[in-house]
Amino acid sequence: MKIAAATVAMRAQHLAVQRQETRESLRTWREPVRISDAGRAKDAARSQAADAADPADDDPRMLLIRRMLEMLTGRPVKVYRAEAAPAAPQAAAPEQGRAGYGIEYDYHAVREEAEATRYSAQGVIRTADGKEIAFTLNLDMSRHYRDEVSVSFRAGDAVRKDPLVLNFDGSAAQLTDQRFLFDLDADGNQEQVATLASGSAYLALDRNANGAIDSGAELFGPATGSGFAELAAYDADDNGWIDESDAVYSRLRLWTPAADGSGALETLAAREIGALFLGRIATPFELRGNGNSELGAVAATGLYLREDGQAETLQEIDLSV
Repeated sequence: MKIAAATVAMRAQHLAVQRQETRESLRTWREPVRISDAGRAKDAARSQAADAADPADDDPRMLLIRRMLEMLTGRPVKVYRAEAAPAAPQAAAPEQGRAGYGIEYDYHAVREEAEATRYSAQGVIRTADGKEIAFTLNLDMSRHYRDEVSVSFRAGDAVRKDPLVLNFDGSAAQLTDQRFLFDLDADGNQEQVATLASGSAYLALDRNANGAIDSGAELFGPATGSGFAELAAYDADDNGWIDESDAVYSRLRLWTPAADGSGALETLAAREIGALFLGRIATPFELRGNGNSELGAVAATGLYLREDGQAETLQEIDLSV
């Protein structure tokens, strides 16, 4: 397929709603102890040593409780050890079976998310041999998540890298919880990358012609953050499409990674893909795994045409690594 002229219009709508409700309470108490004058004198003599060391420091169980409470409340917690005073006629005997202190902590949270993105495109193209093809393409992505009674701890923002992905059979890109080792940012270090679900493949360029995709340098997007812009650099005739008129067309590959990072490579012609449109529109949509874990996000959506004139989606996917 060689594109001679084309008219393409795209639209996108996005809606995202988040709701979070949290109830938290912390209650501590310590029973009063009546001490005689002699007891007070002994207490004063050892108070300096007692203040210097937190009793939780030599009790692993209490140390764990204290650190959990500090993490949940964001405030330092002081732990007091309740010990029976030496017997004295003036001091009240402690009640048997009681520790003399107590802690109550309650936490309840509800988190709810709903997101929907709609993408639509329509257009007419004319090929070099005079054939005119009209196409219409619609894509809906939606998700809903609700979680109750959850406690979580996070450190830092996953860094996201965004390669281009072609989707087949009218589907949108999806990621799975299974990961494989791959040098996504081409820095010599391998990252844990979420695997594409079936029905999609990465757009790749085997630059060293070794029959494998060795790093993110052979994908479109990880190096610059804009896969569509990288691909547009190969549009030799500047018609807004990557097609048979462009030398890169025959070198492009569809890469479906395997668990060991290798995977299968196919040519565009083998999949009967005729032309890749370089236009795109922002279609933000989070891609989550089990337990709402962050896997990546859809950043933008465009389209490509099959040789039979059917339109499918081409998406820029931000991968969390």
